[in-house]
Amino acid sequence: MNRIPHRTLLPISIEINHILRSAVVLSWKDLFPIAQRGLVHIEYAPGNRLPSVKILRLTGKGEWSLVCEY
Repeated sequence: MNRIPHRTLLPISIEINHILRSAVVLSWKDLFPIAQRGLVHIEYAPGNRLPSVKILRLTGKGEWSLVCEY
């Protein structure tokens, strides 16, 4: 049998804004009905930890509505 060589896994550096953006894109159907367009705003404090994050969406009335907060 052939053995798979042992490889050391290196930490991958992914910026938090890419992760949050991906989460919003994957949840887009839950944020807006099928025929509705919209804007989403993500607020967070930069750094190694994520002490808080807010996701807001622009409503049809031109007001920002809080979607979630952590």
